[in-house]
Amino acid sequence: MKHAHALPRTAALIALAASAALMAGCSSSTKSASDTTTSITVPGQTTIPYSAKLNARSDATITTPCTQNAAGAWQASGTVKNSATTPRGYQIVIDFVDSGATVEDTRIVDVSTVAPAATSTWSTSGASGKTGISCVIRQVQFTTSG
Repeated sequence: MKHAHALPRTAALIALAASAALMAGCSSSTKSASDTTTSITVPGQTTIPYSAKLNARSDATITTPCTQNAAGAWQASGTVKNSATTPRGYQIVIDFVDSGATVEDTRIVDVSTVAPAATSTWSTSGASGKTGISCVIRQVQFTTSG
C-alpha cells in the first residue's frame, strides 16, 4: 500500500517544485525600481526605454480628441505640466490604437525644458490612412533636471 500513494505524492512534489520555480521567476530582484531600467517592447513597434525613477506619467495629458487631419494622419495634442521644483524636459510616448486595441503607430514626442510649475503644449501625428484610431499616452518620462 505504500507504493500506491508514492506516485500521487511524487507528482504533487513535482508540481509544487515547478510552481516554486515559476514564482521565483516572477519575484522582484533585490534592486529597487529606482535602480533598474527596463525596455517595453510592442511587437512590430519601436522598443521604448523605460525607467521607473524617471516616470512622469501624471504630468502629461491629451487635451483634444484624436482627430484625422486632411492628409489622413491622426493628430494627438496635449499639455505637460512640470510638477517638480527643478526644470525638466519630457519624453512622451503616444500610441495610435485601432478599435481592436492594436497599436497601429507609435510616436515619441520630446518636449524641451519646462520650468517648475509651468505648462507646455505638445502635438504629434501618426497612423496615416488608418481608420477608427484612438490616441493614447503610453508613458511619460522626464529627460532633464536642473
